[in-house]
Amino acid sequence: MVNNDLVLVIAGHYCVSADYSELSHQAESEINSLVLGIDQYQDHLQRGNLVKLVIWVNDIGITPMEREQYQQTYQLPDNYAALIKQANIALESVIIRFESQARNRASKLVRQLKRLHPHLISELSASEAELVRCVDYEICPADEPTKTVLTIKNAKGLPLVIKEGGAAKCCAILATFFSELEIQFKPVKMIAVFNFLYTERIKAGMYVAQTLLDFNTPVSCIFCDERQQISSELFITTHEISKKVLQNVS
Repeated sequence: MVNNDLVLVIAGHYCVSADYSELSHQAESEINSLVLGIDQYQDHLQRGNLVKLVIWVNDIGITPMEREQYQQTYQLPDNYAALIKQANIALESVIIRFESQARNRASKLVRQLKRLHPHLISELSASEAELVRCVDYEICPADEPTKTVLTIKNAKGLPLVIKEGGAAKCCAILATFFSELEIQFKPVKMIAVFNFLYTERIKAGMYVAQTLLDFNTPVSCIFCDERQQISSELFITTHEISKKVLQNVS
């Protein structure tokens, strides 16, 4: 049953790895994402809604050993904690999700969906000219050399890559992230505030969630830079395919 009052606000996504310091919790664009998300949180609270704040942490760029320790001892960055406290939001109420965990579950999930829905998921050569990635291949290369990829048809009928090598691609990871929040919290709505650099990734992730995972929670996505909101987009769907599979992935 959908919680008719609950709104999830996803904001402040940032990268842990020093290789992506321009997207860290110190980056003005990521801080602005959190500020805009807190504004949305307070607005819906004033409307009488139950609101929860979600922060998605990209910990994929650090080593597995570092990642395990990082997750076990995780605390919100000081500047994030200060902004959240100023908004009178209890730090312990903030929902934290780690991107590496979503990636691992997404990889397993895509394998299961391939067996259940061979008519939706195709295995193609990794050198196929028409392959579509939500990020250019040169920017986001495969984790390991691979001969084939798993794809679904995008809205234009072209093959969108959802898995390459042993790992799910960012669109499948995002789809898993959003779908798991939907299953766990059953919100009436989600509001997601992201750096505008992630616009195409988010759009592709929402498409995969809607097409493969029966994701049908309305999502209002706000894209920003370090100073202001750049654009927004509303995602609504009524697809019904295979959420039960996601519920069984540990």
